[in-house]
Amino acid sequence: MKIIGDNAHLHKSICTCIPSDRSFICMYINESSNRSNSFPDALFMDVVNEEIGRMLPPIRGYENQPLVSLEEAIQPVAQHFTNIDANVHVAKKNCAKLDDSLTVDESAAIYLYTMAFDDKPNLYEILNSSLRNANRRQLKPWSLFLKLFLTALYKLPSSSRTVWRCVRGVDLTSVYPKGKDIVWWGVGSCIGDVSMLEDDRFLGKNNAGTLFFIESRNAKSIRQYSCEKDTIEEIILMPGSFFRVNDHMPAKNDLRVIHLVEHAPPFTLLETPLISRQVLSQQRTVQEMAGITESKTTIVRARPFDEFLVQSPTTDKPTEPSDKP
Repeated sequence: MKIIGDNAHLHKSICTCIPSDRSFICMYINESSNRSNSFPDALFMDVVNEEIGRMLPPIRGYENQPLVSLEEAIQPVAQHFTNIDANVHVAKKNCAKLDDSLTVDESAAIYLYTMAFDDKPNLYEILNSSLRNANRRQLKPWSLFLKLFLTALYKLPSSSRTVWRCVRGVDLTSVYPKGKDIVWWGVGSCIGDVSMLEDDRFLGKNNAGTLFFIESRNAKSIRQYSCEKDTIEEIILMPGSFFRVNDHMPAKNDLRVIHLVEHAPPFTLLETPLISRQVLSQQRTVQEMAGITESKTTIVRARPFDEFLVQSPTTDKPTEPSDKP
């Protein structure tokens, strides 16, 4: 396959996520069959629930709330869940020995977000539904949890890297036309290791669906705090992440690849928790002292899979987003 133009790097940066030999997939699935049945696959695929056709009001108001314990933060929304107190206890026990800049409650808030509860719904389902609701009053009961959860995420370092999301059995290319500016309002759970997409819990045996190939500017690795830390490198994209659809790349086996590039939004879509602003300022100072600038940041890319694409992507250069998402 001939690669030409400025988009040639796309071929070099997408990994071999769809093997041509189906027996490899079957072997991989059999080896993975002993993993927990509570694996939260919907956590990584709920991008299908993003309503990108309209702009929502920014997420704000939570930032002025006090930092409280996870038990207290979850109480205003506890009625949505069964046995939430037990799940909070599990989250805190599993985060008690972490030695880092996060408090136990902050670490446990992330852990709780990643959990697949025995009794549905999961916390991430209700939280993301509320974040995507145009009626921002629906977010008020979540204010204490958002303050704890987002404070934890803002304390974690951001990186520019390639991350991945997928939707099984659905072609979303018509919803994401090339050149469109879009916002994902939910917490974006992505995969850092694209080889995980070969697992049946993601793209499945038929490999039909949509794969998002995302060049992120503000990726947050939460592997240390995830309930699936032994099997998945989970990367978080913050609520209100702003992207431009740069390209579509048809692949074999009815897979469609959508290339997204993260940009700074035209205005603030997610307010920063007040307690984290000093932390962010300190992080910037450290980066400046180390000579790190945005222009020097390198996107972390995966290995190529040229042979699996049906055609070369178009050669248009990524353009800066307009003021209208």
